[in-house]
Formats: sequence, structure tokens, C-alpha cells
Amino acid sequence: MENDNKADLNRWAVERLSTLVPDSDFRPNTIWALARFRRLRGVRGRNGELWGWTAAVASVAFLCLFALSQPRAVALRGLNFDSATLRQSVPPPDRPEYAGMQLVRPAAYREWIYLSSGLGMEYNAAAGGPENFTNVFVPQWAYREFLATGRWPDKSMFVLESRASQTKGSINKSGHFQSDLTGLAVEVKDETRFANKWAYFTFGGDTTTAEAMTGPTNSCWRCHDDNAAVEHTFVQFYPTLKPVALKYGTYRPQAE
Repeated sequence: MENDNKADLNRWAVERLSTLVPDSDFRPNTIWALARFRRLRGVRGRNGELWGWTAAVASVAFLCLFALSQPRAVALRGLNFDSATLRQSVPPPDRPEYAGMQLVRPAAYREWIYLSSGLGMEYNAAAGGPENFTNVFVPQWAYREFLATGRWPDKSMFVLESRASQTKGSINKSGHFQSDLTGLAVEVKDETRFANKWAYFTFGGDTTTAEAMTGPTNSCWRCHDDNAAVEHTFVQFYPTLKPVALKYGTYRPQAE
């Protein structure tokens, strides 16, 4: 009960207290108590209103950020910038990595696309010597680009893995199967690093880096330039890629 008449308000409070605490000498200052109650209730009300308005304004601002074209464009530009910065800080996978002037040996090449195998097709095979297997691998991204265009994109890599050939083992008595690793060679197309676009690297044993061999005076470069069916790659020996090159007109028939 609120009443502007102070006497009536005081009398009402005393009567109520006397019914609750009979025979008591306690006589509180009811006017002061009720005034403080009104002040506290007013403060709580103002604080509640303030928080309510704050939440409402924040909600509207949040909705405007994504509903209005200009703020949304600003937010999207910020997100795109952060994404681009992150991509630049992380090198693309399965691209050539260099340590100074040397190529770093590709570690995960066996997770790439397998192109083909040969038997006894090594460059420097000795007459009458053992015939090794050679397996060719290319990164998945470069393989997909070739399927779409018939050309190898810049930064393509090819790993030529040599493995010893065995004839007798387990249940096999006359056929040939692969065994130990005997050598590793890498071909790289890097137009920004090599004046002649293509370079060749040979890794021996457990070596982790190799020097580049490139240019018309190098026998590897010259052999690929003269005899490869597509650019510097022997697509004539890759049965799944030859039809692709023929389709796009990038195949050199004279290489056969």
C-alpha cells in the first residue's frame, strides 16, 4: 500500500507491526523504511530497463551486420582477408620444396597418383645386367589438371622410383616382382626457378636433397626434350594418359 498521506501511512505500518509482533517495544521508523524501499525498487527498475535496452540495441546491431549489404560486405572482406593470409602462411602440399639451390626429397610421393611401371627401362642399364622396375608417381592436383587440359601445370613433379626385380620368391617361380629400392629420380616443372622450365634430380641412398640438372647441355634434359610425347614427359608409356593427350592435341606422334 502506498499513500501520499504520511500520517495514514505511518499509522497503517504501526498497526500491521503490532499484529505481527504483539507486546513488543520495537517501533521502527516506517517512513524511512518505505522511502528506502521505493528508492531500491526504482534503482532496480532503472537497471532492468538499462540492461533491457542494451540487449535490444546489441541484437539489432548484430542483425544489421548480416542483413544490411554494406556491413555484411565489410565483414565478408575481413573474413576473406584472414583466409588469404592463412593460405599464404601455409605452403601448398605436393609442390617442389627447396633448400637453397637444392630440391628437398619428396617424402610422401607414394600417396600420389601412380601412372605406370616399366621393366628394364632405366636410362643407364648395363647390358646383360639385372632389369629393375621403374614406377612413376605424380601429385594428385597436377594429375587432375592434366586430365582437364592435356598439359602439365607449373610446379608439377614426377618421381621415378627404381626397385630391384626378383624372379623366385614364395609361390612365384618364373614371373617378376618388385623388391628393394635401388634409386630415386625427380623431374620438376618450375618456370619461375629454371630458365628451361624443366629440371632433373637424382637422390642416392638416404640423401634428402639433390642438385638440379637442367638445360640443353644436360643429357637428361635433352633426352626428354627430344623424345617425350607431351612436353618433357614420356606419356607414350603411360596408358591412362595417352588418350587424354590425344584428345586435347598435346601429344607428339613423332615421339613413338
